[in-house]
Amino acid sequence: MTTVMGSDAEAVRRAIAALNQGIGTGLLRPMLEKHFDPEFEYFPPPGVPEPGPYRGYDEFETFLRFFTNQFEQVQITLEDVIETG
Repeated sequence: MTTVMGSDAEAVRRAIAALNQGIGTGLLRPMLEKHFDPEFEYFPPPGVPEPGPYRGYDEFETFLRFFTNQFEQVQITLEDVIETG
């Protein structure tokens, strides 16, 4: 479950869609730049080998490349987004 502020819900959905297209497709960076602050922080869930935090576009993309390279294929399923505020 992901909890976000109202208009951020669509940004989260687009981020997941871009991730599922693959890091190397060039879709992720423009989406990040459009919907996220350049200094945003990402804190991976507990148990992730590289716990972060990751700040900004470059660190986030570096984390994603590391994470996705551990698997043959990665498909993220967003089960629920709860809009707040």
